[in-house]
Amino acid sequence: MQFFYCSERLSLRLCLSLFVVLLLSAQSNNALALEYTDAAGRNIELSAPPRRIVSLVPSVTEILYALHAEHQLVGVTDFCNYPPAASQKRSVGAYDSPGLETVISLAPDLIIMDIAGSSPGLLRQFEQLGVPVFLVAPKSLDSTMGTIDALGMLTGKEVQAQVLLNMLRDRIEQVRKMRPAKTVRTLVCVMIKPLIVAAGGTLADDLIGLAGGSNVVAGLRRYPVIGMEMVLAYDPELIIVSPHPGTPNPVDYFQKWPQLQAVRNHNVVNIKADLLQRPGPRLVDGLRELANQYEQMESR
Repeated sequence: MQFFYCSERLSLRLCLSLFVVLLLSAQSNNALALEYTDAAGRNIELSAPPRRIVSLVPSVTEILYALHAEHQLVGVTDFCNYPPAASQKRSVGAYDSPGLETVISLAPDLIIMDIAGSSPGLLRQFEQLGVPVFLVAPKSLDSTMGTIDALGMLTGKEVQAQVLLNMLRDRIEQVRKMRPAKTVRTLVCVMIKPLIVAAGGTLADDLIGLAGGSNVVAGLRRYPVIGMEMVLAYDPELIIVSPHPGTPNPVDYFQKWPQLQAVRNHNVVNIKADLLQRPGPRLVDGLRELANQYEQMESR
């Protein structure tokens, strides 16, 4: 069993909670430990599927529910809003700055973090506390499928993961058969004010290509802020926007530029942000919505 030193920086309550975590982790000493490799190439050992998972990744929370592993989930973030039942789980705060005492009070036997969304310092804190941490880094539809597979193995839900993956693959194949004869020049707007777009190396960029489109800002990287003069220069055939609390009707924003062909042809459309930007099972819904838009444009 691992020992720890209760410094002045840790409250007595936190130390007691930490002792419970370490005690639980030592209960299966005689069991054969299983080793898993995460997205950062780190190896972690678990003696059994985790029963008390804290997810610091909204997409991971969504995947765990899709795998019917929600009963193994004890903690989520403020941003874990899908499915709606996830909001009933105990929140530990923001994904990049969770409440340490809240996390430890849940006595987790596994914490799941995103490489891009969490700091190395946070990872070190959890490692020093002796809690196993599994890192994910889904940046494309393929790597999202890999994350689903990995979480299935981690949670003992391999069968459920394969059923889900087979269903998703079937739907992806259906979209491949729908690809338009002519590539549709597409712009995906993440936000309107400021105008943030999904460029190369993003999930949306990957989905555009799979559905048969081309991303007009693929030469840029990640999520740049651009000006309308650049949009006018690119003149995309299709503009995808997503409603946000501050911008409930983003389609209206572009009506000020009727010279854009997407505006003239009524091809500025809403697609929910999570369907294009959250690396979970619903990405395939976003893929299908893109394909439907391309199909409608081709049939006119």
